[in-house]
Amino acid sequence: MKAMTNLETNKHDPNRSDRQPRKKLKSKRKRWVPILVVLLLLLGGAGAYAAFLYAKFDQTLNKIAAPSGNDAEAIPVATNPITFLLLGIDDRGDGETLNSDTAMAISLNPITKSATVVSIPRDMEITFDGRSRKANYVFAHNYIVDKEKAFPKTKDFWSSKLGIPVDYMVTIDLEGFRKVVDVLGGVDVNVKMDMCYRDSSDEDGTNINLKAGQQHLDGPKALDYIRYRKSNCGTKESNDHDRNLRQQEVMNQLFGKLKSFNIITKVNDILDVAGDNIKTDVPSDTLKQMILSYMNIEREKIRFISLDGDWISPFVVIPNEDWENAKKALKIERMRTEANPNPTLDSKTPTGTDMKSNYRSSGNVR
Repeated sequence: MKAMTNLETNKHDPNRSDRQPRKKLKSKRKRWVPILVVLLLLLGGAGAYAAFLYAKFDQTLNKIAAPSGNDAEAIPVATNPITFLLLGIDDRGDGETLNSDTAMAISLNPITKSATVVSIPRDMEITFDGRSRKANYVFAHNYIVDKEKAFPKTKDFWSSKLGIPVDYMVTIDLEGFRKVVDVLGGVDVNVKMDMCYRDSSDEDGTNINLKAGQQHLDGPKALDYIRYRKSNCGTKESNDHDRNLRQQEVMNQLFGKLKSFNIITKVNDILDVAGDNIKTDVPSDTLKQMILSYMNIEREKIRFISLDGDWISPFVVIPNEDWENAKKALKIERMRTEANPNPTLDSKTPTGTDMKSNYRSSGNVR
């Protein structure tokens, strides 16, 4: 399989319905440091401020996590690998704009302190209730039908699609991303092309207008930068794969800022943003275990896989070989041990990492 060498080339123009030459599955090493992990590392300060931050941190975890208490169903995340689904949600409070702009399936292994992250294109064609849909339709539909069952039903679907149990799910409101960027003082990026899209019918008055070149972006502009796809002003359009690359670029900068000593004075504001914009079904006690288990994960042990495919309007069609390779990578991550860090699917899955589902299913969704 040839490596893709020109990431800037738009191989699937959304305005074309014919099959275009596709880019192949691309894998690279990336630093995956959840925001809350970094925050925990910062809680080593002294005195009353440190005590205040610890209490605030605990309060934030309890706000975003599911209640603890059902020990029978709790996953021992300090010893057992898990897979979770991370969705970046466009939620403007009307219940009609919950499509996920960002979707990642992430397998974490506490034994080898390693992770595999698969970025799922939002327009990827899937079969849902017997019909072709886009990947970002699943959670939005489940939420509108029954918000109380949206998480388990979405996990059911992706468990079936990925061939492994999706144990937990995390949603992050994109408004929270904008606020975090502002709290951290913005980001510096090299915009590779002019970006323009206006939507006066949008309640927030979407007005993406970025010029090519090196520049400093505040929260709203940074959100425009990572979300840009379509144009109605004559600028070149983008695609899901290029958006994923821009998201990675901005997140790397944010991680760098979060690791700096100067961030200590901003932790309180970041915790406020996290508490208001992150939701998960991970029990609070389990979430604390996850943070402690993965706080020292090394950059070299995180594999990032970006899926790209053919644009066949209105979907991105992922080649079956690429999808199977991504599924295989997530599954193998769960099988790693210190004695066998690079297992194959022919290897016997070690005790404690079996592939049965770790959550109570609410019924399969096709």
